[in-house]
Amino acid sequence: MATAVQLEPPEPPSDTFRRARWVPTYRVEWAEQCDRIMRSHGAVYGSNVYPARHLARWRAKYLIKLMVELGLHERWELVEHTEHRGTGWVWSVEYVGRGGPIAAR
Repeated sequence: MATAVQLEPPEPPSDTFRRARWVPTYRVEWAEQCDRIMRSHGAVYGSNVYPARHLARWRAKYLIKLMVELGLHERWELVEHTEHRGTGWVWSVEYVGRGGPIAAR
């Protein structure tokens, strides 16, 4: 006697698979939001003030890495910056590819 097995309909994963790793949805949305800001203004700035320069720089490098992995940009199109603000450091990522920030609009 064979019994019919009810199978659940398949669903896509909630995370994005890029370069042999899963990128959580909230990070993909964050990168896309940063990309929209950068395309309209030429750069995107972090709002947190970090106590050390290297911590702010790591955040900028992470955003660039994520944008490249998601296929939003090529690495040569993005430049990271850090600047001293108040009691710490903030990061920014500037769009310099394909004619610069004005061409991004």
